Order: sequence, then structure tokens, then C-alpha cells
Amino acid sequence: MKKKPRFCPICASKLEEIKSIKRKGKLLIVKLGDKMPEEQSNNKKITEWHGIERDKIDWYPVIDKNKCIGCGLCATTCGRKVYRYDYKNKKSKVVNPYNCLVGCQTCANLCPVEAISFVKEGETTREKAQRIVKEFNVLPKVKKELETRKSELETKGR
Repeated sequence: MKKKPRFCPICASKLEEIKSIKRKGKLLIVKLGDKMPEEQSNNKKITEWHGIERDKIDWYPVIDKNKCIGCGLCATTCGRKVYRYDYKNKKSKVVNPYNCLVGCQTCANLCPVEAISFVKEGETTREKAQRIVKEFNVLPKVKKELETRKSELETKGR
């Protein structure tokens, strides 16, 4: 029996040659060489969310290419390198979907033509985010994290 190919948990590309993937009916374009820099791929703040492997969580932007005007605001604003800009076609593309911080929707909020979404018809982003919190039982993990990071997070009388 042939082994299934392994996919990068960060950019969802096949480790050898894949150029595009299909996830839940939406096409995400992935180019080889657009992988996350080494310092980010080993960074648990990127690869995990409250101890949960990031690629297990269905939270990433999808661009409606018919609405997109190619302004590039999403690609230049996102600090997690979720997007790259296709200069030939003058459009942004999602290339590292799992770099997206769960719950973040800054790109969608800034998009002047509402071409970016995180949810399917009939669900709000808040409902989806709350569903993820419940589905992955995040609150007990956050309580433990508050204790282990107390010296870092404490207000200290501010």
C-alpha cells in the first residue's frame, strides 16, 4: 500500500510538488518556495493555537476572486504571511492559510470590497469563532496557560 503524501502543516503544500490544494470546495493556490521562513515554521505561536495543531482548525481567509480588485491591502497588512501578491494577475492569494491567527479577521475588515471571508453562508465570524472555542475545549487550556504565563501577563498594578 502506497503511503499518502505528507502536507506541510503551515502552508498545506505537499512537501515535494503540489501547486494547489482543494479544501472544503474552495481552491487555495500554493506555490512552491512560498513556505514560511524557518523561524516561523518552528514557532509554536504560529503552528499551534492554545496547544491545538493549527492545521486541525478550520479558520483561514478565502478570497472571492470575482470581487477582489487587487488592491493588495490584505497581503501588505497581514503580519503572518498568509497572503502573497500575484504581480502578473494583480491579485492577492492565500498561500499559507494556517498561518492565520484563529479569530483574526483584520484582512476581511479592511478589504474595501468585502472579497475576503472566513465563513460559509448562514454563519457569522463570531459564531464560527465561538464554535471553534467550544469544539476544541479551549477555555480550560487558556486557564492553565494563564497560570503558566502569570509573570508575563500579570498587570502588576497598572
